[in-house]
Amino acid sequence: SAEIRAQATLYNYYGDNMLFKQNDDAIFAGTAAAGSEIICTLTNSSGETVAVANTVASADNTFSLSFKAPAGSFEEYTATLTVNGEVFDELTGVVFGELWLAGGQSNMQWILISTAEGYDMAVNGKVGSSAIRMMYAPHPGTYKGSNEKCPAQPLTDYEATAHWYKGNDASIFGMTAIGYFFAEKMLSDLNVPIGILDANLGGTSILTWLPREAIENNAQVLADCNSDGRYIPIKNWNEDAINWGIDMTSNYNKVIHPLSNFRLSGMLWYQG
Repeated sequence: SAEIRAQATLYNYYGDNMLFKQNDDAIFAGTAAAGSEIICTLTNSSGETVAVANTVASADNTFSLSFKAPAGSFEEYTATLTVNGEVFDELTGVVFGELWLAGGQSNMQWILISTAEGYDMAVNGKVGSSAIRMMYAPHPGTYKGSNEKCPAQPLTDYEATAHWYKGNDASIFGMTAIGYFFAEKMLSDLNVPIGILDANLGGTSILTWLPREAIENNAQVLADCNSDGRYIPIKNWNEDAINWGIDMTSNYNKVIHPLSNFRLSGMLWYQG
């Protein structure tokens, strides 16, 4: 019922057709009424239960649970989530394989349809493999409903839904080209599903992608940040006046930190 779903919800970066890194922690997290019991059941394509995890929602109305992901394969699984015994979400088409974060600037943001190969695929009605899974992370993303506002603290979740696509969905033509071609190569080499988290933004300074601790705890980076007046202490942070193209931590806080629950095989970073 709507009432049950209102009591518990997964964060916006989960979705049908998503990919988790094989043989690692598959983490499910979200919000729920404090004290409610959350159970996640993973079933294979034959309907057999292959993993179960449970937890009790914390006093701050959040929950997190995990199980060891199975070995990578082309089998599609279903993850069913219950709160106090009632189903509140069910993710279908879930696969396990290798997962990369595709970050950086416009070179990484450059989309598949804009390449000769991608254009050729589109005009000839060709698509990629359903074993490629690409997640479009909202970038720059909204905070308090605005693309321009930036929080001082890292966000736990996206305000908008992050979309997962299979490689044989036409939506891949709007995804990172570099990420897509990398996924094709890895699929060929590793023969397991390949996932790409598409989270990049043209024209952005590398400082915008660094967490505050990474800047403050590295003397050289901090000195560099200070040298051109770009260091912003928390007390001086004005969420309405931050420029996500140049201001420190802005894209880390909105775009990258929400992905913290994913276990990555690695990162592709294309910073021109």
